[in-house]
Amino acid sequence: MAKQVYYIKGMHCASCEILIEKELLLIPGVTFADASLARGLVNIEYGKQKPSIKNLNEKLKDNGYLFSEQAFEEEKNTKIWKVLAGAFTAIAVFLIITKLGLSSFINVSSESSLSAFFVFGLIAGVSSCAALIGGLVLSLSKQWVEDYGNNGGLVEKIKPHLLFNFGRLISFFLLGLLLGFLGEKFKISPTITSILVLLVSGVMLVLALQMVGIKAFNRFRVTLPKNLFSRLVKNKKSNVTEPFVIGFLTFLLPCGFTVAAEGFAILSGSPLRGLLIMLLFALGTMIPLLIIGFSSTKFLSNQNLSEKFLKVAGILIIFFVVYNINFQFGIDRFISDN
Repeated sequence: MAKQVYYIKGMHCASCEILIEKELLLIPGVTFADASLARGLVNIEYGKQKPSIKNLNEKLKDNGYLFSEQAFEEEKNTKIWKVLAGAFTAIAVFLIITKLGLSSFINVSSESSLSAFFVFGLIAGVSSCAALIGGLVLSLSKQWVEDYGNNGGLVEKIKPHLLFNFGRLISFFLLGLLLGFLGEKFKISPTITSILVLLVSGVMLVLALQMVGIKAFNRFRVTLPKNLFSRLVKNKKSNVTEPFVIGFLTFLLPCGFTVAAEGFAILSGSPLRGLLIMLLFALGTMIPLLIIGFSSTKFLSNQNLSEKFLKVAGILIIFFVVYNINFQFGIDRFISDN
């Protein structure tokens, strides 16, 4: 087997790695593909004929990826300044809201009402979750249409999307139960709570910086190894259970808001409340994901729109990180007193 490295422009999340590997393995003769977001490349192994750059770009152009045998030059633009401007804008909005005394209407904590977590899920579903999990749904939609929809009606076409989201609900339900149990078992003290909030906020910040395009943070993975479920995604033919299993395993691809919800489930200190927090959050994310799947929208497949969408979602997460820290350490009270 011969080996080849291709450089890729346009990857922005872990779902991109899975999608690229899946599509490359559909090419006759390609036996191995390993994409890396951090390095911006993919390693492949092939038989007699090496895939051409032209064919690769043609195959994946609708997904916004560009292949080359040479490394792409670093773009000299004002991206970092745009990101910083967005972050400072988020902080400025936070300060204004705090001064107006409206912060209490936005804060979400482990003690918030369950309906708040449903709304929290809706926000995640149209931002960071749509970018990460929605991208995965889009990448699988074509295969699902071929496997389920060609010989059936509407019910058969939507069946894999329902199975995917049902699997996702079950996994978040069980995850919330486990996290709530851990919170109850270890009787988390105020000090540990503060540390946990900082850790969760740190992970969210890393995810946000990855989404807005800071390449230095792409080397940090906050997901479990993708090979735990990527074999399912890469299969050329789906069976009845695969959409359910893939949906069940999407908790291995957490977005920034999912990490926050998991932190709230632990801090709840109750298995029942923990599972309800995660279930309501997952129900909130399900609505946008179903819309993405049913409509087969190409919004996230448009590279220009996708990048802008990710930056907005990333800045939204940075905004929420500020609120996380504020709620725990009372920054708004300090500002109000001064």
